[in-house]
Amino acid sequence: MRLYRYCNRIKQGKILKIRNPNSLLYLMAVLMLLNGCSVRRLANHAVDDMTTALYRQRDVGLARDGSASFLLVTDGLILRNPDDPGLLLSGVQVYSAYASAFVLGTDRNRAYTLLDQALEYGFALWKTRFGWIAVNRMSIDEWESELQKLSLSDVKYLFWPANAWASWITVSPDSIVALADLPYVIAALERVLQLDEAYQDGAAHLFFGMYYAVQPATIGRDLEKSRGHFHKAMEFAGPYAMLPKLLYARYYARAAFDIELFTHVLQEIVDSPSQCPDPNLNLMNAIARERAALYLEQTEDLF
Repeated sequence: MRLYRYCNRIKQGKILKIRNPNSLLYLMAVLMLLNGCSVRRLANHAVDDMTTALYRQRDVGLARDGSASFLLVTDGLILRNPDDPGLLLSGVQVYSAYASAFVLGTDRNRAYTLLDQALEYGFALWKTRFGWIAVNRMSIDEWESELQKLSLSDVKYLFWPANAWASWITVSPDSIVALADLPYVIAALERVLQLDEAYQDGAAHLFFGMYYAVQPATIGRDLEKSRGHFHKAMEFAGPYAMLPKLLYARYYARAAFDIELFTHVLQEIVDSPSQCPDPNLNLMNAIARERAALYLEQTEDLF
């Protein structure tokens, strides 16, 4: 009877809130048993609630363990609704976030597998939303022309697959071939900056901050541009966000051989409180603190 009461709530336009991460199995049962109910509406709200709950978690280990099940649930929802842009977007987000937060840097092969799945969802999203097929087989001019057709409402659908693509390139076993895709990612994220540079707290600025810092000095390194992009990202993210500061220290300060800046910023992150004034930053700040402590231990090796 509880299942049908939930179904009726959805039919009446009421939002189902999943307040407990342990509700995943119950959610799956609901999805299998609801026939006349709006499964897509239920699924999208549930995914949104679970994402918010994870971002607010302060225990990295608990978030790591719980989010693995979240990936499987998201797969099941997409399998049932393969053309739903909202669910495909969630698939890109959860797979790329899980890989970046919990796997990248410790298991390159597994990170590649997870990011490859994120990219698969991303390309499916682009096909559903924009009609784009085999993007990297377009000429770069054709790709840039397609990007110019997009508007502000398209930004999130453009950013997340491009972001996953960028991460996928960095861990690809065939990195030389994968690097051929980089101009497509750069063009997409440049378009994000044109449409809404503040999107996702200036995340596209973070990409370019890292990009200009890691390029070889003879073919594109530009520390002034790197610094400018990082400062923009930190401005948009606000003073309580530790991840932009972590990347600023790890990429810009290291590339500039500024050990004083490197250690100062990382220590500021380590000393940040576990309970952030903005609870949606709790998890990423906790991860940033862990990595900042590790980078401080590796200071001599990194410089």
